[in-house]
Order: sequence, then C-alpha cells, then structure tokens
Amino acid sequence: MAALPLERLFDLGASRGDDMIPADLVRLYGGPLELPSPRLYANFVSSIDGVVALGHERNSGSLISGKSQADRFVMGLLRAFADAVFVGAGTMRAEGKGALWTPDYIYPAAADGFAELRRRLELPPQPQLAILTASGEIFVAERALEAGALVLTTESAAPALKARLPAASRVVVIERGRGFS
Repeated sequence: MAALPLERLFDLGASRGDDMIPADLVRLYGGPLELPSPRLYANFVSSIDGVVALGHERNSGSLISGKSQADRFVMGLLRAFADAVFVGAGTMRAEGKGALWTPDYIYPAAADGFAELRRRLELPPQPQLAILTASGEIFVAERALEAGALVLTTESAAPALKARLPAASRVVVIERGRGFS
C-alpha cells in the first residue's frame, strides 16, 4: 500500500480498541479508529455545496469525489467494521451490475488489512448486504446478490422479489401500505 495517510483534524486520543486495527490500516488512516458496537454510521461523498448525488447519473458519487483514493479507503475501512452495508436500490442500479459493497472491492490495496480487521473483530469475511427497495425493481442477476442479501421492501413488492431472488437472499417487509418516508 503506497497511499499517503489521511490527515486527521480531530483526535479523541487512544481508545480501548487500538490494538484491533492492523498497523497498515492505522498508518493509512493516520491514527487509530474505533467504532464501538452497537453502531450505525453513514458515509456519503458530497461536493463543497452539499450535493450528494447527481440525479440518475451513473456513478455520481465517483464524479463528485473524483474517485479520491482517500475517500475509497475510508469507505473500505467503514465496510470492514460493518456487520451490514445498507444500499438503496437506486444506488445499486446506478452503480451497475458488477459493483460489490465489500471493503476489498472499493479499495483493493488494503484488502489484506480489511480481512485481518474482520478476523480480529470476529466478523464474517464480508459484511451482509442490505438493500432497500420500495418497488422491488432490482436486477436479480446482480453480482452483489450471488452471496445473498437482506432485501427490505414493501408488502406489495415482497412476493415478486421472493420468487426472483437467489435462494441465499431474504426478503423482509418493513412497510405495509403507506410507502417509505
């Protein structure tokens, strides 16, 4: 990994989980990082004026970030800590059929460090993929679905999804008739 470390703007100091993160990831991150459990965090790239997405533009996050390697590393590190990665169906469609939501996919240079972190945290090799879809419009032959996914959807979309998704996937109805808000 030849990337330069990030510059940290604020540091809380040493944490009890400092020894959990492999040294190469600590170096790239610019210091220790701990995300105690239970945790929920969100990661978005935005332009300086706060734009997060460019409508239905494919790979709008990459257009905004300029495919920054630092951004991709942090995204991979957050995914390495995660039990699940939550993705909207629109994002899945925009990213294309080959995309994965795994630490090593987004930043391959740190794949070994991400895998070691997940081992130390006693997590499965990859985080669970969770997809939110109101309409059920997802491409079921999607590469990301091969290992299965947790698909959160509406009562009306659930039956068709259950019939179409790979067997390793699970459909959960989280809305009954009112739509998502």
